[in-house]
Formats: sequence, C-alpha cells, structure tokens
Amino acid sequence: MLLTSSVDIGSVFEEGQKLGAIIAFDQCQSLFDYSDKSRQITQLIQYHASRYHKPVILIATTGGNITSIDSRAASVNFSLEVNFQLPTKALRQTLWTRAFPKQVPLAADVSYDTLSESQITAKDIRAIAFGACSKAALRLPAERKVTMADIKDEMEEYRMRDQRRKTHSSMFT
Repeated sequence: MLLTSSVDIGSVFEEGQKLGAIIAFDQCQSLFDYSDKSRQITQLIQYHASRYHKPVILIATTGGNITSIDSRAASVNFSLEVNFQLPTKALRQTLWTRAFPKQVPLAADVSYDTLSESQITAKDIRAIAFGACSKAALRLPAERKVTMADIKDEMEEYRMRDQRRKTHSSMFT
C-alpha cells in the first residue's frame, strides 16, 4: 500500500494485521523535518507501532550522520538504528570500476582514482554510471565512449536532482 497524505495511518496497520505483515515505511526522511504535520504523522505511527505485534520499519535517508536524526526525532523511539557509512575511497574506486560493464567503451580520460574522491554512496555511483552510459549510447557509433566529462556532468545533474528532491519532498503535505 502506498502511503499518501489521504491515507489513514490506522488503516495501514489494520491491513498489516489482516495480512500478518511486517510494515515498512520507505522514504521517511520528511518525518524529520520539524514540521507540525510530520510530528503528527510520526506520533500516529508510533502509537500504532507500539500496539502492533510485528516489526515496523521506518527507512529514511538523511544524508548526514546519525546524530542529525537524534535531535530531530526526539519524539520517536527507535529500538534499532542502522547507520550505513559511506564507502571508503578504496571501496568507491572498486564500485566505480564495477559500475561500467566491460562492453562499455570508456575514454582514456576516465579516472577511477579521481572519481573515487567524491564521497557518495554505491547507489549514487550506479545511477551516475547508468546516466553517463545512456548519454554515450545516444551518440553516433564512432563517438560512443563514456568520457570523464559525461560522468562529471551526470554527477552534477544527479546532485541537482537529489537537491530538488530533498528541497521539495514532503511525503505528508
């Protein structure tokens, strides 16, 4: 069930009870935005979750360290928090290397060492590589190499899309 502002939180838990389901709320970062509406939704989830017989999972990508959640989520009791650290530079270099299939021609200027300097997630790397490959695939056959400029342009576009999503995302308004 997709939770939107028109859905009664109680009905989510009632449906979960009927199905014997674990309930997971994804994209919950807007629950930590200090607004009265997010606080109200958080309290409703907490109320129903405390009476629910199965696990209730809230998934939120905060983009910061775990202490940034703690101060914003004072009204939420977490029984378990999983903090995923950004990959190390060495791991990012490996991820960049694996992000491009062997069949994809790369220009000589593509530097995994340079790319690994950017502190981003594995998901970001995969999305950026896919975008850069897509751009290169639209070129004439003789020009279908992924260049460092393609990757950097896609990285910037991805950062801008992510910024707009964070700025304008409000799951409950």
